[in-house]
Amino acid sequence: MVQYKVKLSEFDIVKEYPADVPRINANLVQMQEVCFNLIDNAYDAMMERKNTFQEPGYRGRISFSAQRKDGILQITIQDNGIGVKKEDMKKIFTPFFTTKASSRKGTGLGLYVIRSIIVENHKGKISFASEYKVGTRFIIELPIAV
Repeated sequence: MVQYKVKLSEFDIVKEYPADVPRINANLVQMQEVCFNLIDNAYDAMMERKNTFQEPGYRGRISFSAQRKDGILQITIQDNGIGVKKEDMKKIFTPFFTTKASSRKGTGLGLYVIRSIIVENHKGKISFASEYKVGTRFIIELPIAV
């Protein structure tokens, strides 16, 4: 679905997860929305870094990994985009907060909705780490199905 919004040829996708990823009880449509929004945000961040800094040889990259940890499935999605400025970190999951330029029409609801889907609907956790000019990493933790 994301291929209709972003240019997949403009960045690399790295997948690192075992063949026997544990099952989770999840709403497929909602989890697709989580992935779509995180990829869309990562793409925007990578294009912003590319256009802002014009670093020779820069190529965007999104990495997906998953692993079992103490009864949970830990999913990590990491990009090498522009990252989040320190002053914006506390606001990242706040509704209507956006760092996107108005021409991109960011509503500021994507990460708020993602947090609601993960925490409220799936009883999981979501956290992130970011460094401006380096990239961002989201970690999602979801209970493994019994």
